[in-house]
This record gives sequence, C-alpha cells and structure tokens, in this order.
Amino acid sequence: MQKKFAAGALVLVVVYLLAPVIVPEKQLDVPEVPPNSALEYFGFALVDTYFNDPHDQEVKENYADEVTGFTNMAHMSLGSLTEDITRRLDVFRTYGLGAILHVQNLFFVEVSSDGVRADLDLRVDYAEIWETFVLTNSLRERSSDIAAFYLVDEPYWNHVTFEELNLTASLVKGSFPDVPVLLIEAYAALDEFEVPVAVDWIGFDRYDTVDPTTDPSYQADWARIVELAEAQNDSVIVVMDAQWREYYQWEGGIRPEDMGTIALNYYRLSLSNDRVVGIIGYLWPGGLDSADQLGARDLPENVQSVYQQIGYAIVGT
Repeated sequence: MQKKFAAGALVLVVVYLLAPVIVPEKQLDVPEVPPNSALEYFGFALVDTYFNDPHDQEVKENYADEVTGFTNMAHMSLGSLTEDITRRLDVFRTYGLGAILHVQNLFFVEVSSDGVRADLDLRVDYAEIWETFVLTNSLRERSSDIAAFYLVDEPYWNHVTFEELNLTASLVKGSFPDVPVLLIEAYAALDEFEVPVAVDWIGFDRYDTVDPTTDPSYQADWARIVELAEAQNDSVIVVMDAQWREYYQWEGGIRPEDMGTIALNYYRLSLSNDRVVGIIGYLWPGGLDSADQLGARDLPENVQSVYQQIGYAIVGT
C-alpha cells in the first residue's frame, strides 16, 4: 500500500486479472434475496475513517450521509486509543448504520512494515486499554449501535499469532457476548487461518477477480472459508471489490463503468451459500491506496445504481 491507514485497512493484494467478459449494464438483473437467505447486511469499508494525506496530515472523513438508505452497516476506524466516538456512533445511528468498529489499534501495535505486510505485536496493556475505551464510550449501554467488532485486519498475513487472536477475541466476546467478532484474512494466508472460538464472522479479501463464482483461484479460497465456517458454525462476510485502479484496464480491459457487473457477480456469490450474512465493499472513498484509485463513490452513475439496487435488495428499503 502506498498510503497507510491509521487503524489498518483491508489490504489490497495485487494479482493478475483474467480477461473479462463484461455484460452491458442495461442487461444487468439484480435478483432478490430469497426469503430463507441469511444475507441481511450490506455496507462499505472506510465510510468513517482516519488516514494520512500525501503531506502526512491526519484527515478524518465521514461519508455516512452518502450511503444511507441502501446500506445498514459501515466500517469505522479509530483515531486514538482513548478516543470518544459517541458522536460518531450517533451519526451512524441517524443514518441507519451499524458500525463495523475497527478496534485493531487498541490491541496491536505495528513494529515494522514493508508497505505490503505489517508485523503486528500484541500490546502488553491491551486489556486495560480495551476496558478504558469501553468505559469512555459507554459501549455496553449502546452495543446495539455496533454491527460487529473488526478485531484485526488480515491477522496471519500481518504476523499475528493464534494465541494473540484467541486472547483478544475472547476479551471482546466476554465484554459483548451478543455482538459479532469479525476477522478478514488475506487470501495468501488462508492456509494459516485458524479461527478462535470467540469469532463469529469470517471472510477473506481477493481482488482483481472478474467473476468469483467461476474463477478457479477464488473458488478454491471460497471453499476454504466455507469449510472453516461450517466447522465452527461461523457466518461468512463477502468482501466485494468496489474500487477501480488503472492496472485493471491495462491488464484486464476493465473500465470503471464495468465495475457494476463485477459487483453483481459478488452479490450472486453471496446468494450461493446460506452462511453468508453480509457483503462489505472495499472501499467507499478512493485515493487511499494510490492516486489513481477510484472508490465506490467515485465510480460512474451506472455502477452506483448497481450498488444501490444490491443494497435495497438486501436491506429491504
């Protein structure tokens, strides 16, 4: 990554695009969610986040007003260990959003990074930091505002051990037994992915895939996640590719206006297994990983329409 998120973000791992077969947008048909489907959540990463701009100035952006109505959960990162996020949670509540609260920096500190992988260490005083944060924000009294706790981004890819995951997941679950604990792993580390019992929702990120329902590499990773979920009675979160980078076009012929077709393919994947409870699109604002990156909010109107149709089908508004 060329720009580092303050609380850690879903890391883009670049693989080559397959030559796509793009269906014209006017032919897209967004299916309804079957009544017996577990799919009930739809949202985007980095809707309320801190990041560093090109001049290394910390910037906070909140886009909740842009995703209201067709989403019901949104990623929220933390700016400091002692931050009072009550007003930010109030904003999410106003717009009908449950927070995917990214709590990584309460537990882990980055000791090194090569720009792609980080080396994360568990804080010695993580339990005290966690309890202080919970009390500062009266989180136990407003747990209904939290859709999930996003524990740590791509843990095994970033050198977190199972023991560290187990300690922190158990602490969070002990504090909030009714709120899901979420882990998303990098596809390249799925062979290492061991999931603590206290974790409820799992998923993986693999971008540059035109159709995850047919791509052999994606399907192999998908089978691994489904197998893990079934073994531990966990639910699955699908990470949808909701961005565009210049290499998408010069490697695979993918234009920005084609991302609606790709979104629909992820949606169909989500409908294919009854363990899927939600879809998180990576990402809402562009320009965070590179100057050429378009986020979901930057993509053409026809793509925005597909996101909204998928959201309305899931959220039901």
